[in-house]
Amino acid sequence: MLGGFCSLVATMLIETFGGIYGGVLATSPTIVVACIYTIIKFSNTHNDVIESLYIIPVSVLLDIIYLGSWIYGPRVVNRFY
Repeated sequence: MLGGFCSLVATMLIETFGGIYGGVLATSPTIVVACIYTIIKFSNTHNDVIESLYIIPVSVLLDIIYLGSWIYGPRVVNRFY
């Protein structure tokens, strides 16, 4: 329940403050810790927890790359067209 609420708040932050500021707020440790708590609470085994938590650093990295593409992507495209 807490993880779902934090995901909802993160989505609202992104929609309210835009991709850059909302993305930074959504990837803050507060949101991640609540999601981790939910994963740990509802997982059956230790291996389920480990497998679920491996994706968090990957998703933060993908979020950074995605936000960077929105900042620098148009500049690169405008050079060629």
